Amino acid sequence: MVWAGTCYGQRTQVHFIDSILNAQRYRDEILRPIVVPFIHEHHLMLQPDNARPHVARICTQLLEAEYIPVLAWPAYSPDMSPFEHVWDALDRRIRQCVPVPANIQQLRTAIEEEWTNIPQATINNLINSMQRRCVSLHACDLTLDVNTTNTHHALSEKKGKKEKEKRKKKQSTEECQVL
Repeated sequence: MVWAGTCYGQRTQVHFIDSILNAQRYRDEILRPIVVPFIHEHHLMLQPDNARPHVARICTQLLEAEYIPVLAWPAYSPDMSPFEHVWDALDRRIRQCVPVPANIQQLRTAIEEEWTNIPQATINNLINSMQRRCVSLHACDLTLDVNTTNTHHALSEKKGKKEKEKRKKKQSTEECQVL
């Protein structure tokens, strides 16, 4: 597994984690030695995704104890995160490497090199897009609330909960395409 962090104007080094990352390893190998000092040094807020190790009690307790502010993040919204787009940029850069990395060590080297080659301006632009993304999500959520209410009134009492959920999910997909 690969871990890295960014903020406006800064980024961490890439960190490689061999084998499975559980909550204890995330706390001990990433949060304590890397994230907490980085956030304190730059006076930042943490925006983790909702991966299980990131939201596990031992991790949230550490963040609370270290006074790390955490940005609440909607589940299943990776497209809203600027960092997911940074990962995508890194992936595209790795795939363009010539020669293509042929083993794990070459891949690690390529990741480290390409990580540092992503222009900070690209990362900054993605961070700057956060306000637009949040406004779009909020507008989409309001539209979804209105449409869900209208749909609820239109459905007969005979239709079950599963049918309502299917319609809500379909409306969400059709009407709200997040940037």
